Amino acid sequence: MEEADDTDIAENRPAGNVSPEEAQEINNNSEENAAQTKLSKIEEEETEQNRNVVTSPVTSPVTSRPQTRSKLPSQHGRPVLGRLGSSDQSRPQTQNGSRSPEPPDVLITEIYTGDNDVDDDVISDIDFENDVEVDDFELAGGRYETEKNEGQNLEDELLENALRSEEDYDERISRRRRRASPKPPIDIPDEDEWDTDLDSDDDVKTPHDPTGRTQYVKLCDRMGVVPASYFARHLTAKKITMRNHGLGPLGTRVIARILRDNITLERIDLDGNWIEGDGARYLSRMLEENEYIHEVSLAENKLGTHGAYYVTSMLLVNTYIRKINLSGNGFEDKDAEYFADVIEKNSNLRELNLSHNHFAEEAGEVLGPAIGANEYLDVLDLSWNHIRRRGAVAVAKGLAENVIIKTCDLSWNGFGPEGGAAIADVISSNQSLLELNISGNRLNTETAFKIAKALRKNETLRTLQMGNNPISTAGCIAIAKELNSNDGSVVVFLDLADIPVEYEFLRIQTELQEKRSIRMIYGTVLLSGNTPEDIGKPSVDPRKKNDPLFVLKEHIVVNDDRMGALLQQYDHDQTESVTTEDFIAVLEELQVPFNRQQLEAIVERLEKTDNGRINYGNFVTPFQNLKNAPEPVLQNPSQQPQIVV
Repeated sequence: MEEADDTDIAENRPAGNVSPEEAQEINNNSEENAAQTKLSKIEEEETEQNRNVVTSPVTSPVTSRPQTRSKLPSQHGRPVLGRLGSSDQSRPQTQNGSRSPEPPDVLITEIYTGDNDVDDDVISDIDFENDVEVDDFELAGGRYETEKNEGQNLEDELLENALRSEEDYDERISRRRRRASPKPPIDIPDEDEWDTDLDSDDDVKTPHDPTGRTQYVKLCDRMGVVPASYFARHLTAKKITMRNHGLGPLGTRVIARILRDNITLERIDLDGNWIEGDGARYLSRMLEENEYIHEVSLAENKLGTHGAYYVTSMLLVNTYIRKINLSGNGFEDKDAEYFADVIEKNSNLRELNLSHNHFAEEAGEVLGPAIGANEYLDVLDLSWNHIRRRGAVAVAKGLAENVIIKTCDLSWNGFGPEGGAAIADVISSNQSLLELNISGNRLNTETAFKIAKALRKNETLRTLQMGNNPISTAGCIAIAKELNSNDGSVVVFLDLADIPVEYEFLRIQTELQEKRSIRMIYGTVLLSGNTPEDIGKPSVDPRKKNDPLFVLKEHIVVNDDRMGALLQQYDHDQTESVTTEDFIAVLEELQVPFNRQQLEAIVERLEKTDNGRINYGNFVTPFQNLKNAPEPVLQNPSQQPQIVV
């Protein structure tokens, strides 16, 4: 009760009556209350501020001001992982004295730049993780800025990096060649000539184009090349055929650069573009890195020795190309060694076309052993070269030793009788070859007989092409006879184009086609053979043996010339005409092998007079004159009598 009175007295006591000790105590209490109030307000403001930053990490604290968007982090570098209020001093205390919960990490996915400043105390609340790369970003004036400005987009940067790696290509393939062959490589141009001139400081910003069309147009502009619209349209196709587009080495360089990373193209045909050795270098570099192209055609491109060097260097390391056409590129004997390495060592190539080049005897001697050692090629084309004599024998010997090649084209090389004899050994011993073309190789009749004898043993060859060879009708008959007599033969196509044949060959062909399906091509059909033994030999076309009128004519010429005299006996008024009954009676007397129906058919086809009599004069007289004609005197043994039927 006493304490209550004292309190009431102290509270109701006038200020002037307060003691100094009591006044000091009152002032202390007032200052403490004011400080506590101010601290509470600060804590509330900081808590509200932290709540806004955590819930809206991208838009706070600068979204209330006008902003300008910059690039996405994927265009600058890695996104930044920041933590708000990670410092213990930056987190306010709660009423019970503990610190507020640690705010979550914030992934900064966009970067904003603007004219308005951001408070430094807000920026200082962001603590970057140690394991995040932030060297390219700095926090200043409330803005996230890049340390260096990238003037080109991602495609430009990748392109420039690829262009700078071109200088060491010649040195790499030179080392590879030195390891593969004891002979030194050819004299290639200085590396300075290959330095890239595609580097550019222009800041050209282009959107990402996965097709490569944008990059192609851009490279063409840098190199001063007119873009090929066909190429741009087909960059996503599986096959590109650009024949005779006039690309040249420069246009080929641009195409090769674009195709290096292409993953859709499987076949490319650049025939007739004069890409030369320089273009072959660019394409070879591309094909060493592209793992999707498996068929290449570079025919008629003037690749020459340098092109042979680069292409074969690529083929020694490329494991994806299955078929390549290098015809018509002017390869010579000195280039054969490069291709011999490929034929012998490449285990992935299946088809190789080296036709229409300048390989001669020396090249054949180099390529022959490589062909014999090859265990992977299915198709080899060496047609339209100049492989003769020892070179032809070496190639044929290699082919005889090979047990893999299925199709071989050796046409138009001028093998001659010596090479032809070696080819006969190939047919006799090789049991894997299915198609062989030896057309236009100056094979003679003797060679044809050797090939015919070899066909007697062969049971695998299906196609034999040997047209445009002077093997005579006798050679054709010999080959046809052996095919007819060999029941194990599987030949379905025999090409004897532009080689004359006679009726005997046609008779054998008919018998052979009755046994199995076979197609034959041959030249002009002669009445008799074109060898000295065939001069004056009568012959009957078996294709017309079922024609009664034709058989009657042949019977008159070959067997019996009495028909005219017998008909004249029935021609009482000497008008060279007889009745139908009289004509049939003469045929029966001559014992012509006709039945009654065939006789009536002949009568219907013979010329008749107005009164229905058969006019035999125009039918019989020419054959009688031919039968009684003297033997011709031949000035040339190859000259043959002309018999018109």
